[in-house]
Amino acid sequence: METVSPVWYDRPMEKPPLQQIIPADFPELSKLVWNRDPHSPVDAEDVFHIYERNWRFVDTDALGARERQLIDDLGHRFGHGFGLVRTR
Repeated sequence: METVSPVWYDRPMEKPPLQQIIPADFPELSKLVWNRDPHSPVDAEDVFHIYERNWRFVDTDALGARERQLIDDLGHRFGHGFGLVRTR
């Protein structure tokens, strides 16, 4: 039986799936978790929901490429292909 690599959204997985994210590594996310330790890991799905619930507070002009990629990946993975507001 042939082994097939898993896919996220019609593209081969280029890196292991995100399990936990450290908010302090992402400036806008770090601002959204003001009520918790930004250095403590958060489950990727919870991070998606944090962005989703608090999107109005995200300064999209301040998003760096790495954080934009994170948001895209989370949106595709947990947003059922819909994702968040376009960041580009």
